[in-house]
Amino acid sequence: MCGRYTIKKNPSDYLRQVFPGIQFDPAFKFQPNENVCPTLEEPVVLNANGVPFCTLLRWGLIPSWSREEKPGTGIINARSETVAEKPSFKASFRRKRCLVPVDGFYEWKKTGVGSKKIPYRFYRKSDPFLLLAGIWDEWERPMGILRTFAILTTAANASIADVHDRMPVILDKKQVDQWLARNEDTSQLSNFFDPEKLPALDREELDKVKSAV
Repeated sequence: MCGRYTIKKNPSDYLRQVFPGIQFDPAFKFQPNENVCPTLEEPVVLNANGVPFCTLLRWGLIPSWSREEKPGTGIINARSETVAEKPSFKASFRRKRCLVPVDGFYEWKKTGVGSKKIPYRFYRKSDPFLLLAGIWDEWERPMGILRTFAILTTAANASIADVHDRMPVILDKKQVDQWLARNEDTSQLSNFFDPEKLPALDREELDKVKSAV
């Protein structure tokens, strides 16, 4: 799974390079965070009337048909193997796909000594950001609409498999336009989920992860 990530640098300039016509929510205000956890509002790129649009959404998907807000964090990850079928995800997968810019994410490796685990941060030295595949939805509540997102995961590739058996789906710059397109034919998107085609990641072993902000 992907349950914590980092976004220590403002992604705005990077996103302008990837999407020359991108627009930003006037209310968008970047806050760096070395330990992004579920329920926080973080930068997400979605399709707004055919134009890439960067805004803040809350991490932890609440499907539009939910009768009430889920307790706790909502659904933070969606398995790519079943995202097209599960009721909580399939409508968003068809019509509300998004990108989550991060500059790294955490996984913890079991040591075999009691409950002790070693945290690792995964990132790419060759690229300042990773663009994670996500889905989003909006839920109507009495005080207004709540927009939330989840990150897609797949089986881990060789660069992470010794630490964890899952990893987020990372898209390259050639795939992002197709991912954001409002095309309900998702048959070609499953090609993006093959762990052997995902980029190799660099890593750093950490003593601990800073507390969430």
